[in-house]
Amino acid sequence: MNQKRDLIQILIFQLLTVPAVIFIFKFIEPRQIAALLASFTFISFGVFGLFKITKWPAFKWDILFWLFCIHLLVISLPTLFVRLLNWSSDFATLHIFSIPAPVFHKLSERFAMIMMVVVLIKIYRLRSPKAG
Repeated sequence: MNQKRDLIQILIFQLLTVPAVIFIFKFIEPRQIAALLASFTFISFGVFGLFKITKWPAFKWDILFWLFCIHLLVISLPTLFVRLLNWSSDFATLHIFSIPAPVFHKLSERFAMIMMVVVLIKIYRLRSPKAG
């Protein structure tokens, strides 16, 4: 188990997720299919993160474990389910946990930034001590 390597892989996955989703929405029609693929991209990020973190000792006490649980169970999966249940509706008209979907989407972006900051802090804390 190499926590630093896992964190770097998580960070790379997260950094690649944004351009991947932009690419999906730019080139895939209809938008419902693009949204479905984007949702699976975010869900795969969450699953990947949990897969890595659950190999760590005492992972249940690690903030990242809980952030990834929230990412999957409170953000990504509910967004996917709302989109699937309202397939023909415009995203702007939907609500997720009684929050307008565009507002929920903005909150999820901020949550992703929090996750990235936590990963960066953890990588920084695991840096190798400099010689001399």
